[in-house]
Amino acid sequence: MSSRMKSRAALTVAALASAGAAALVIPALSAGHATVSALQPQGTPLTGARGTYVVRAPNEREAQKTWKIVMIVPAEVQESISVRQDPHWKIRIFKQDTGKTGEAGSKVFAVRRISWTARSPAAEIEPGMFGEWPVRFVNPATPTKLCFGIAQYYRNVDGTRRKSEIVNWTGDPATAETPRSCFDVAAAPPTS
Repeated sequence: MSSRMKSRAALTVAALASAGAAALVIPALSAGHATVSALQPQGTPLTGARGTYVVRAPNEREAQKTWKIVMIVPAEVQESISVRQDPHWKIRIFKQDTGKTGEAGSKVFAVRRISWTARSPAAEIEPGMFGEWPVRFVNPATPTKLCFGIAQYYRNVDGTRRKSEIVNWTGDPATAETPRSCFDVAAAPPTS
């Protein structure tokens, strides 16, 4: 085989490899949205069940880090949600007194939103990576669709947190470019 044919064959192989790699990367990037999904138990969330869920946010920017995530908690789970501590992220829980009293006589609060802020630049989410923050709550007693709005804060193009770019994952799940995260809670099977 001549050197010209070898060179042409090498270029063809390289072009096919690049096209294949691009085909793998493009769907991954287009599917990357901030989400809330079941972690434990996996499968369809059932009514009245306590489960662990994960808030997941991929960094879809080429050169900016994600430094803050804010999740809006749906009314149906505001009284039962709890958050796992993370030493690398400062967690703020925004709650409101419901006027109710719990089993032990303590006040019941509704958690309206939760924010996670990276404590240092090393904890921030690099481009091409994702972050996860576990939460637990009791699913509603009746079948419903739970939707979570998520705001994702990116460092400014100059690398600072001032005047951050914010992507609000709060749009219609069927039509928006930045949809909120929704999942169905199905009826639990009857117990005998």
